[in-house]
Amino acid sequence: MRKRMILFVLSFLFFVSALFCEPIWGNLTPEETIRVAKQQKTITTERLWYESIAYEALGDIPDAYGTLDLYLAMSGVRDKRWNEANLKMIAFSFANADYQRTLQFFGRISEIDAEHARYGYQAALALGDTEKAKGIFDTYLKGTVDQLEYVSMLHGGNASVQSVISESKGMDPDEKLAVLSLYDGQNLSPQDASLLLSFGQGLEGTVKDSALLYHMLADIATKAGQRVLARRYQILSGGNGT
Repeated sequence: MRKRMILFVLSFLFFVSALFCEPIWGNLTPEETIRVAKQQKTITTERLWYESIAYEALGDIPDAYGTLDLYLAMSGVRDKRWNEANLKMIAFSFANADYQRTLQFFGRISEIDAEHARYGYQAALALGDTEKAKGIFDTYLKGTVDQLEYVSMLHGGNASVQSVISESKGMDPDEKLAVLSLYDGQNLSPQDASLLLSFGQGLEGTVKDSALLYHMLADIATKAGQRVLARRYQILSGGNGT
């Protein structure tokens, strides 16, 4: 009887410790991390850090974002992962189109690499803060990006189609096709589509990948309301034009 009681107490203590003791998070797979985290009775910064990494590894950026946001709310500037967490939040915020918070986390870090500076630059553009965008570009990006990268950042920051086209001057035809391809599958107003249609038509007979060009022109012509022209370009791209 006494032996059974001791075994019962030991089993109970093992069960309780499993609930409340911190697992060795680094030894778990992303799937295991999320499953174990949901079973925990307490929320710790250690748990939140690894839980966020697990969500990120599984491609679940919204949950990675929310979890890491809670991590930062529970930690402080002296936390050993403070800088890394804020850098991650710059990327997560931008991926979630939360441009105001992108700049908020951007402002917490004193040393910014080019990748995260791009997020800050594009976020400022998306918010219409051209002065902030110029400051970020001049401080962190000037001299580090080529013209195509710069135009891609303009596009990523929701700059106007006219601005993107204007900044593409001087590029070779294949680079201009790469710019045009940034708008593949994107919703466009008839006015913007007309601008891009004219831009793309100037590349006919000059690019290596003519099939891609005609695919883009067919799509853009449709959005510009040019259905006859769209069918022509669809045929030229190798489609059936129906």
